[in-house]
Amino acid sequence: MKKEYLTITFFILMPIILVYSYGNITGKNPDDDFIVASERDAMQASLIHPNGKVYFFRRVYYHAYNFKTKKLLEVNRIGKPSWRGADIYLDAAMTDKSKNQAFLFKGNAFYRYSFNQRKVVQKGIIGRDYFQGLEGPFDAGYWVNGGEVAFFFKGDEFIMWSARSKRVIQRGKIGDRYFKGVPKDPDAALLHPNGKIYFFKGDFYYRYDSMKRRTDKRGRIGKDEWPNLYPRVDAVFDAHRKSNFSAKNQLVDVIKGEHVYLSADNWTSKKSKEGNWFTNLPIFVQEPPEVGPTSQSLKEFKLGYEKYPGIPPHVDAVCHDDKANETLFFKSNKFYIFDNRMDKVKTTGTIDRDDFKGVPYNVDAAFYQGSFIWFFKGNKYYKYMPKMKKVIKESYIRYYFKGVPDNLDGAVLFHKQIRFYKKTLEYVYDQNKRRVVKINGIR
Repeated sequence: MKKEYLTITFFILMPIILVYSYGNITGKNPDDDFIVASERDAMQASLIHPNGKVYFFRRVYYHAYNFKTKKLLEVNRIGKPSWRGADIYLDAAMTDKSKNQAFLFKGNAFYRYSFNQRKVVQKGIIGRDYFQGLEGPFDAGYWVNGGEVAFFFKGDEFIMWSARSKRVIQRGKIGDRYFKGVPKDPDAALLHPNGKIYFFKGDFYYRYDSMKRRTDKRGRIGKDEWPNLYPRVDAVFDAHRKSNFSAKNQLVDVIKGEHVYLSADNWTSKKSKEGNWFTNLPIFVQEPPEVGPTSQSLKEFKLGYEKYPGIPPHVDAVCHDDKANETLFFKSNKFYIFDNRMDKVKTTGTIDRDDFKGVPYNVDAAFYQGSFIWFFKGNKYYKYMPKMKKVIKESYIRYYFKGVPDNLDGAVLFHKQIRFYKKTLEYVYDQNKRRVVKINGIR
């Protein structure tokens, strides 16, 4: 079922990312912390707008997505400038095309939103003011047959409700006769123009064929379908560049698509003109504006040209070998070893064949620690020893890195702590306690 979380405060944590803290993780069982952390950044509701855009709702934000171009168009706070009057931390949402309106649900309340007036025009109680015979909260829902019938999902149950007779006309268990392959407690659902119904839960989507009464495809959000739905990064890494501002100031860089964002040398200075340059970092924009190396506000460069010439865009993971002064890039089944002194690619090859024996293709994240490189893919980690040129240990992430989720976007060793990144959350891992001690929200 849906859970709600409070944002505690805003503060600056790293040189290129504005974050807010969820506070310390205090659960007695670290695995419980993992479950809670995974749910925090899931899409909580979704619907299709008459303008053709798909809107997803996540905590206090909405994501406007174009499924034709597969681009994230906007990420903004609910109510500013769209969805005026709507609540945050929604449970479910659905579009009633017949009346050009949408219904948003939270707890046992519903919000009727008018697309014409662009605001909530009614707030009511489920079962009393509308949706007779039902009781919230719901996990997901969608309308069919031109607004005559609505489907609701709650726990392991689906409910079919008639708008014409204003009553429940059918109930059943998910997967018994209908909705085979659909997970229990889905995060969101929507009826796609292609006729298929998409269910979302955690990192995965489930495409349901109503004619066959079963799912015909399951994939990872952002990888197999729905690319760019989350404003995520490709890699975060310790650049090991010399800082003129402070000897203790570690410089961390970010790669997203075709762009490299270099951490400012004086990011800790509030009085500096560049002190807050990272607040304008267009990580949350699908297509960042063209900003060259002369910019004093963004420190943004074109990957493969202005920085790291010869490296392809959209890399999977990056880490830095401080002793050799080399940066290692990984993409698909290829690796690229970049010589920072010569400013060129030194070596390239195929993973597991030419080097990095035992490391899988399409890794999610990587970081250097002493004489080892840690790789992550899916729900597993791989501890690689460069001297032996092979993986010396392979296991599940949750066994060793308590509280760290699967399917990561990036990881970096930052001031003796390991910072893991997934979607819009940062997980701070304490190596002494061997568990996540804090979760920060990026944006």
